[in-house]
Amino acid sequence: MPTAAPDRPLLHFPGPSARRARPAAVRARGGVPAFFNRLAVLAEIAPDSPVSLLVITLPSAIGEDSETLAEAMVRAYVRATDLVARLEPGRIAVVLQGTDATRAARISCRLQVQFSRAAIPGCATAVIGVASGIGRHGRTLLQAASSSLPDCG
Repeated sequence: MPTAAPDRPLLHFPGPSARRARPAAVRARGGVPAFFNRLAVLAEIAPDSPVSLLVITLPSAIGEDSETLAEAMVRAYVRATDLVARLEPGRIAVVLQGTDATRAARISCRLQVQFSRAAIPGCATAVIGVASGIGRHGRTLLQAASSSLPDCG
C-alpha cells in the first residue's frame, strides 16, 4: 500500500466504476442545442485542436426504451468531457474533444463490440460513422460522420 509523505495527503484516483457514476445534471445535458453549442464553442476556443464526431445509427424499430438504454450505454463508455446527444430518433452523436482519427476509430470499434454484447432489445448492432478534424470544422464533421452519405470507396 502506498504511503503519503508526512506533509501531503495520499491522493485517491477513482477507477472506471466511479467514473461512470455522474451526477444527474451532467447526464441530462446533451440535447440538440447543447450539441451544436459545443461545436460552436470548440470552434472558438480550440480552432486548431483535434475533435472527432461519432454518429451512431440504431435499428429503426427498437423503440424509445431501447434507445434510452443505448444512449445510457454510450454515456457510460465515453469520457465525462465528451458530449452525447440524441439528434433524432435512432441517431446518437458523440463529440470527442481532443481526439484524433486513430483514437476515434478505436472508440468506434469498442462501442461496436459493446453494442454486440449489450442486452438491449432489438439492438444487436449499430452503424457507427466516424469523422475527425479540427475544432473550426466541427459542423462539417456531422455531415462527414453521417451514415446517410454514399460510400466513397
